[in-house]
Amino acid sequence: MVFIETGIISLLSTTTRGEVIEAALIGREGVVGATCLLHHPAMPYRATVEMDVDALVVPVEILERLLPRLPTLYEGMLRSLHLLLMQVSQTAVCNRFHASSQRLARWLLACRDRAGTDTLNLTHEVLAHMVGVPRTWVTRIAGQLQREGLVHYRRGVIAIADPVGLARRSCDCYEILRRDLEQYLKS
Repeated sequence: MVFIETGIISLLSTTTRGEVIEAALIGREGVVGATCLLHHPAMPYRATVEMDVDALVVPVEILERLLPRLPTLYEGMLRSLHLLLMQVSQTAVCNRFHASSQRLARWLLACRDRAGTDTLNLTHEVLAHMVGVPRTWVTRIAGQLQREGLVHYRRGVIAIADPVGLARRSCDCYEILRRDLEQYLKS
């Protein structure tokens, strides 16, 4: 189990042909590996660090022994798992029904929310995997967002210049996921 303090980890789904797309994004609010509460030996995704992570790593066996004695921790992990399921579900809808430019705007804003910064150290290659489009499309979309004054980018760094404007360019999935995250953090 990885309890993230800073940074971002993506949970990626992969086809048998090796095609990759992000299913969820976990930052300082979350836990990577909460699916172990389901007592299944394999995670249904691959976890990849997208922005440098500081985290507490606890072996599952130790956590399983502690959870019965720490009901608040157990409840928090169940809430984290619920947030993950909500995000995976909304991401599936987004990937199916929304334009790549909307998905990129959503993803950048979600990273901003989880990282707590407007400056994201991400390459176009990483963004392409996360949004499920070719890298050349990310370059084209990011160029358009930059011309509109919504982001500034240089090699490996994207700075969100206008989060409100970027939210307007995003699909409604961003607002749904943001509200879910906000609700999770309040409870």
